[in-house]
Amino acid sequence: MSYCGTFITAEELHDKYGGVTMVVDTLEELMPAAMDKARELCRRGPLVLRYLKACMNEQEDFQIHRKDELEVTYTRYMARHADFKEGVSAFLEKREPQYTGQ
Repeated sequence: MSYCGTFITAEELHDKYGGVTMVVDTLEELMPAAMDKARELCRRGPLVLRYLKACMNEQEDFQIHRKDELEVTYTRYMARHADFKEGVSAFLEKREPQYTGQ
């Protein structure tokens, strides 16, 4: 997805890649589905869930911090090139970009 600049739907993320556990069709289905998932989690061991959540939150914070730094670094690098400006212009003008490798 990153290399091609393609977008992916929640359904594709769920069906093909397992990146989400559930997709609901309407906003009205969201809260009941969330409550069902919460009840399922409540049947698990509370200490395990507490420490798993803490572990995941700490990893996420670290990854987000590192990810943000890398994105800023590479965005600054890319923004200096004509191809970056062409890509942004083409996107805004809704046309195919004409890259030159510069």
